[in-house]
Amino acid sequence: MPDAYAVSTYQGRAIEADAADQAWRALWEHSPQRSPFSALAYQQAGASLLDLELHLVAVHDDTGWLAAALLPVRRLGPLRLVHPLPFSPFSALLGTAPPDEAAVHHGTSPWQTLIATLARRYDDVSLLLPPTVADVRFLSWQRWSVRPLYTYRLAFQDTAEVQARWSASTRRLYRREAARYSVQEAPEALDAVVDLCRQAYARHNRSMLLTREHLTRLGHRLQQAGMARTFIARNRSTRSIDAGVCVLHDAQTAAYWIAGSNPGGAMTVLLGHLLPWLRDDGLHTFDFVGANTPSIAEFKRRFGATLLPYYQARLTPHPLLRALRLLGRSPR
Repeated sequence: MPDAYAVSTYQGRAIEADAADQAWRALWEHSPQRSPFSALAYQQAGASLLDLELHLVAVHDDTGWLAAALLPVRRLGPLRLVHPLPFSPFSALLGTAPPDEAAVHHGTSPWQTLIATLARRYDDVSLLLPPTVADVRFLSWQRWSVRPLYTYRLAFQDTAEVQARWSASTRRLYRREAARYSVQEAPEALDAVVDLCRQAYARHNRSMLLTREHLTRLGHRLQQAGMARTFIARNRSTRSIDAGVCVLHDAQTAAYWIAGSNPGGAMTVLLGHLLPWLRDDGLHTFDFVGANTPSIAEFKRRFGATLLPYYQARLTPHPLLRALRLLGRSPR
């Protein structure tokens, strides 16, 4: 495939020293792949906390940047491994537009140049593509393994009344339980929300991939940066926090990021208050962040959100790592 574009790579302090941070932010502002998880501040906070390098690879021509990737990189001796930040549903991948079918057919898409560059420069690459990258043939045709995942998204502009699209059972549960809880924004309760989240993961036999300390520190850092807000539902009788969510957000999208609840209706009541608040704050979309566990997916479906596919893509160019991966022993 001929390279029709130039490629620039930055890492560490060079991202800011060479003004690449400004170019990333400019692309992020208008990219269809924009999300809170691709914000430079989020990726920098996560990489710093986990002692990872942060690399930026940009594909451009005379008109400017066309596609770019912000990559957390872990060194394993001489090897360079690229994996999404833990607790992140999407990698930081941006383009001026989704992959164009005709350009993909002719091998001239900037997305093809981007993934070819990653294949040459890194030894193991795992990506979680934003849902707006729906045509993934440019990856599978280059021998990347690709598998589908799903999330639910709620568009606030679809209805003036947030509850109008809820299932009947969810509306009944909300009406029955609403008086039991006081719902409020409570940034000081983040630690308790992390604990509820950890308990929820344990009930579903799932691993969080982040320690309690790391997740709490990341949440506090993003709250201080204005990118995260914590909300709780407190039981009026027991005064216990029965549900909580730390919402990651930009000016357009809010994400159900760190969330957990005790069994019962507390989370339904919390969301019944939270979703109108976010809409009234000017946000356009609420991403429920994943619909890949049956019971959790059903809970999210009942809020009237739209099911969207997205894709995990992986390529392991290094032969030893590829052999270990086939044996189920690849490093993480």
